[in-house]
Amino acid sequence: MNEYTKLNKDPYRIFDLSWAGWVFDFYILILFTFLKTQLQTSLNLSAEILSLCHNLLELDNTISDLIFLFMFLIGFGTGFS
Repeated sequence: MNEYTKLNKDPYRIFDLSWAGWVFDFYILILFTFLKTQLQTSLNLSAEILSLCHNLLELDNTISDLIFLFMFLIGFGTGFS
């Protein structure tokens, strides 16, 4: 991107897809939070198991965020010549 005089559509596509991924990732967490009590009553889950599920969902989000941060840093570091 640093070699172009005018931006083409690729950076905008990357931004749009990144934004959509962040929105849907946040949507899953909000949806799980709102449905937590319904899941607990309908599936007869204890509070500990439900808390474990929520923590695993948070852990998955954290790991994927770290992977994409690492990929960004590698790409940013090798993108300059």
